[in-house]
Amino acid sequence: MIDAGDSSGVELLLRQQLQQAREAGNAGRTVAMLKFLGTFLHRQNKLAEAESCLREVLQLQAQRNESYFPYSVVDLEDLGSVLEAEGKLDEEDALLRSALVAARKYYASEPNRTLAWLAYHLAETDRQRKSLAEARSLAEEAVSLYQSHPDWSAAERGYTLQILGNVLLDSGDPAGAETLCRRALEVQRSAQPAQDDDIAKCLGDLGNILQHENKLAEAEGAFREELAKLPDLSRANDARIASARQNLASILQKEGKTAESQELLRQAAPAQH
Repeated sequence: MIDAGDSSGVELLLRQQLQQAREAGNAGRTVAMLKFLGTFLHRQNKLAEAESCLREVLQLQAQRNESYFPYSVVDLEDLGSVLEAEGKLDEEDALLRSALVAARKYYASEPNRTLAWLAYHLAETDRQRKSLAEARSLAEEAVSLYQSHPDWSAAERGYTLQILGNVLLDSGDPAGAETLCRRALEVQRSAQPAQDDDIAKCLGDLGNILQHENKLAEAEGAFREELAKLPDLSRANDARIASARQNLASILQKEGKTAESQELLRQAAPAQH
């Protein structure tokens, strides 16, 4: 029996089960085990091996699903997150763009959430690549699609507004960015059920925008609320807690609240290691 804390043992077991699925010619089981193994390897920071597994998932899914849209957004997101962790933004962009082209053809008569999802994820990738005109066009498309379908996910609708807001900020329009981010925050708060993680991310974006506008008191409030939302989440958010503390410390330093700023920086330091 393998101890759950024995990562090498878990990896070996997953690889054995994958090999058994391949040898049995069980395509569905092979895809499932590739997903499990790829996700596990990502958590272990074995990014190249994780990428290989998750690329094979997409290849096999495309072969099995020739009569309809071949990609699962979950599989795309899994591979995209690995590529982003590897710093391969151009490859992530190519992956999402290829899927978006396929989605536009398949859903031409009636756009759906898959198309909207791809548009806003590609918008965020383009924003990170500094392709701001393309990012804005895609983000605006996603916002329009979600506004036309109020029955779709409120959390995703809020996220599209955040992305468009961040694009505007990067394009030199902090006032427009603030308006959109405040709208996004309203949407995230009203989601059923509301998710602290989504609200915290939105508050962090809003605080960053307000800091750019030199609205220090309002930025302080946003960062304080962001920090208050994070401790109830898993330890996977330690880095985010450290970042939130650093952001708040920066604002407090500018406001002359030196003692509290230094204490927050001291607290942030251990979580970075």
